[in-house]
Amino acid sequence: MEQLKIWISETIKESGNKHIDVIILSNMLDMTTKFDKQEIEKVLFQLEKEGEIVAVKKNKYISVEAAGLVKGTLQGHERGFCFLRPSDKEVEDIFVPSKSLFGALNKDIVLVEIVDLEKREGSIVKILERGESKLVGYFQKVKLRQS
Repeated sequence: MEQLKIWISETIKESGNKHIDVIILSNMLDMTTKFDKQEIEKVLFQLEKEGEIVAVKKNKYISVEAAGLVKGTLQGHERGFCFLRPSDKEVEDIFVPSKSLFGALNKDIVLVEIVDLEKREGSIVKILERGESKLVGYFQKVKLRQS
């Protein structure tokens, strides 16, 4: 299954912006039984969970790079913002303001969309893995005003 995973990942990356689905992959691999398609779907799910590919339409996938996303680890700052340290060391860090964290925390592995190329500013699209299993802090219940 590991070889299948590598082949599918490389095939999707090589396809660029072209959407790839289970039917296309099963035909390319000559794996057309229901069981074969289920195996391909498992691999696609795993690759999506790992942040290697993203679903763009129902059961259609492209690579993270083709989707314009960057995978990396957040490095938090005490003032609330973070920097994304990309997994690809050749890519520069990306500033993520607190309003664009959407629940992501320090050391989380995330996918970020670059919203401002000039400022190298991004916004969290998906949290792939939590960096911390325990958090310490205070919970304060606040009643919001209705407008």
